[in-house]
Amino acid sequence: LLRGPSVYRPDRWPERAQARRDLVLSLLRQKGLISQSDEEAARREVLLGERFSPPRKAFHLAAFLLDPPQARRWRWGAPGFAGQVTSLDPVLQDNLEKNLLLALKTLPDEVNGAGLLVSNQSGLVLAYLGGVRKAGPTFHVDNLRSKGSSGSALKPFLYLAALAETTLGPAELLAERARETLGDSKSKPGAQGQAPALELLRLIGQARALEVLKSVGFSINSDNDYVNSLIFENLETSMLELAGAYATLARGGQVVRPGFDPKGQYLGPQLFPQQAVCLINQSLCSERAKSKGPSAEALAFESGLSPNQSGAWLAVYDPAHTLILWLGDPSGQSHQGLLEAAGLLEVGVKFMGELGPKTLWPEAPEALE
Repeated sequence: LLRGPSVYRPDRWPERAQARRDLVLSLLRQKGLISQSDEEAARREVLLGERFSPPRKAFHLAAFLLDPPQARRWRWGAPGFAGQVTSLDPVLQDNLEKNLLLALKTLPDEVNGAGLLVSNQSGLVLAYLGGVRKAGPTFHVDNLRSKGSSGSALKPFLYLAALAETTLGPAELLAERARETLGDSKSKPGAQGQAPALELLRLIGQARALEVLKSVGFSINSDNDYVNSLIFENLETSMLELAGAYATLARGGQVVRPGFDPKGQYLGPQLFPQQAVCLINQSLCSERAKSKGPSAEALAFESGLSPNQSGAWLAVYDPAHTLILWLGDPSGQSHQGLLEAAGLLEVGVKFMGELGPKTLWPEAPEALE
């Protein structure tokens, strides 16, 4: 280890660095620790004349995967550990980051963005962005695992519970409520927009609603009294949980638990009737998304806003991929600019359109009339 390493910094003092390097090589050769050819080859090495920063690609995911108790097994240099292979696609990771940074341009520095892309075919995570702004007091917060209220983003699963049990007839539900309240969750703001979902919650019962939410991957605190506001305020979820739930819709009701190991199995049992899920997916293929152009025609989406306006959520999916986006303040402070968060929908449609040819939804099940 060099004494006073700054004295020999090759980007500032290249002559000093080279002289010290050559001296060390001579000593190694004299002690017989390297051969003459090794010394000559090393002397021909060009010293780097600029300073490089460590890569910060997916550092939130790296911290997640190396957290205890995993870190006690996964140590660099430990027997049998030469790194961990993940399912991340670096091209998609970079592309999603660029798109999210554009959405943040008009928002305060305190507001960050996060995104998660899942392959519906395998359940593997292809892009993992816990936060795209790499500066500020909250840059280290992994917003994909942090929990918060996602507001209306939970509505589809409440309607799914009703359709799956035929508590209400599908025709009645779709004609009167779901296409309006699911297809455009901002068409009726405040209590007026929540009224149909609250009425449905009372009809199917809180116990069944919680059971369905838990079955698609949401964490349910049995000690919490959610009352009628459970789907809007009291139930906190994470983007990881939302991704699995919406990927379950994309797969026609088969459970998806997103994961990172290319050799892992992340698909579960069929939980819901395909005809019920088909109706939900049709409702979420909104005219609002289609208005963004041909690339959005096959997309289903639902948005949500945290009750204190600290975060805006968006789920966008088709049969092939599920994308969850978030803009918000990790400290929990409210921001008026998040009321619309129009940039999220733009980012979602644009990014999904760049994934390749659109995947069309399968034909409606025969059991659906």
